[in-house]
Amino acid sequence: MSEKAKNDTRAPVVLVQEDDKGPGCVVQTVWFLFIGWWLSQIAILLGWLLIVTIILMPLGFALLNKVPYLATLHKPKRQTSVHVQEDGVIVMASSDRPQRPFWQRAVFFLLIGWWFSFIVLELAWLLTSTVLLAPLGLPLFGWFPTALTLRR
Repeated sequence: MSEKAKNDTRAPVVLVQEDDKGPGCVVQTVWFLFIGWWLSQIAILLGWLLIVTIILMPLGFALLNKVPYLATLHKPKRQTSVHVQEDGVIVMASSDRPQRPFWQRAVFFLLIGWWFSFIVLELAWLLTSTVLLAPLGLPLFGWFPTALTLRR
C-alpha cells in the first residue's frame, strides 16, 4: 500500500446494490387473489405432468421453478453479496449462490424431491387459499426449489 493511501483519512465509499424483488405487497396480493391462486395450481399440475413424461422433464422443472413467481410475482433472491475493502473503498459484488454438486441434487430429487416438493407446493397453495393462513403459505412457494432439488 502506498504512503498516500496509508495517510488517507477520507471516509470510505460505500456502494449499495438494490435488489429487485418485484412489485409491492399490494400488487402482489391483488395478483394472487385474482390470478395467482389458479394460475399457480395449473402450473403445478402441468409441471408434474411434464416431469412424468421424462422427455419433457427439463420443461417441467423450468415451469415448477416459476410457480413462486406465478403465484405471487415475488422474485426470490438467489445471489450472495460480497463486501471487500480495498484501499479504503468498500466494494460490493454479487454472485450466484454456490450449489451442491449435481449428483447430490439428482439423488435427492430421485429419492425425496419429486414427491416432497409436490407436497410443499400443494400445502403452500392450500394455505394461501385461505386468507387467514396465507402468511404461512406464501413463504412455502419460495422454498419450493430447495424442496425439489436442494437448490439454494
